[in-house]
Amino acid sequence: MAKQNRRTTAEEVLRCVLGSLDNTKKYFSMDLSILICKAQARRRGHPQPASMARPEHPLDHQFLRLLRTRPIAIKEAQLYPRQTRKGRALLRRLNISEESRTLNDLKESRRNSRIEKGVGQPGILCILLPARSKLVHLAAGEETRLIQLLSQNEELLAAAKPLSPKLHRYQCWYDDDKGS
Repeated sequence: MAKQNRRTTAEEVLRCVLGSLDNTKKYFSMDLSILICKAQARRRGHPQPASMARPEHPLDHQFLRLLRTRPIAIKEAQLYPRQTRKGRALLRRLNISEESRTLNDLKESRRNSRIEKGVGQPGILCILLPARSKLVHLAAGEETRLIQLLSQNEELLAAAKPLSPKLHRYQCWYDDDKGS
């Protein structure tokens, strides 16, 4: 059976993000510190205390993935400001496992970094969480188009602005626990 071409357009991503915007805003209006604590406890191999019980939200996994992958491109830019390294060489330099999952994380991190820089608003990555699975299937030209569409959408930019400092705080907290 032939593999289906799952290419996604920038407009499809934008529709998905706009259709989920109210839910995304509600999600980020919640205190996500328990989610970070749960992730930290899992990484350390500790059982989850009953006091940390919280129903799972559909965006939890996406948000934790963003927090896990985002630092890779940031570290790459710090180490190699004028060039992009080959995936495996960069991961070795960062002392990160070279598994295929990690290589996918690197690709995702680089894409997110390009979008974040292109739009000029880190919080836009939070707004894009509901469409993360679609972003994987964007061609380079569509990624550029998406950056243009996001940059021109005042509603999304306004929603992303207050999320930038939240993302920064949660990222610092998440990274601090990892010793990064």
